Amino acid sequence: MRYGQKLRFEGNPFLIGKKLYLHSTQISPLAFARFSRNQEVCMIAKPVYNTVWRILAHNPNLRVSSLGQPVKAGEPILIEHCGTGQFLSSDKIPYGNDFGVEYEVSVCSQTTNNKSQALQLEKIGKLTVDQPTKHQLESNTWSIQTAADPSLAEPLPEPPKRTTQDLIANIKAHLNERGLLTIRGVA
Repeated sequence: MRYGQKLRFEGNPFLIGKKLYLHSTQISPLAFARFSRNQEVCMIAKPVYNTVWRILAHNPNLRVSSLGQPVKAGEPILIEHCGTGQFLSSDKIPYGNDFGVEYEVSVCSQTTNNKSQALQLEKIGKLTVDQPTKHQLESNTWSIQTAADPSLAEPLPEPPKRTTQDLIANIKAHLNERGLLTIRGVA
């Protein structure tokens, strides 16, 4: 993986039996993050252009010069959504779901508000027109992590295949466990 290279982030295909891709689209009245109201991030099954991302260097003064260089594990990076030019973000807003408590992930470029970097560069005689001096906040900072134990990096075995008959037998077993009035309750 290299800085500036376009890529897609895939979810584990064993979750629902097909590949899922990290997706985002512009904010609209119908599509926005639930709590922060930023640009929504979700997983979809189609590899469309809104599932394309690229990795950039965290330091704004190295973003152009690092393009094409390999991304090192553990280094701070920015993940840019190619469709909107905004960065992947997490404001650490906790919410509960079926998997427990998680943080909301959205797309929103959050930068420093001051111009101290530009003033410092002007003081030493560097032009600031070409220098992207605004730094991204911690909420836009990510890193690629590798497994500490190589055996953990092995692919997961494929779960057993289930048929429609298995599903029907499972539903019947659950209904029988609940008693005689279960069917009436389902109706």
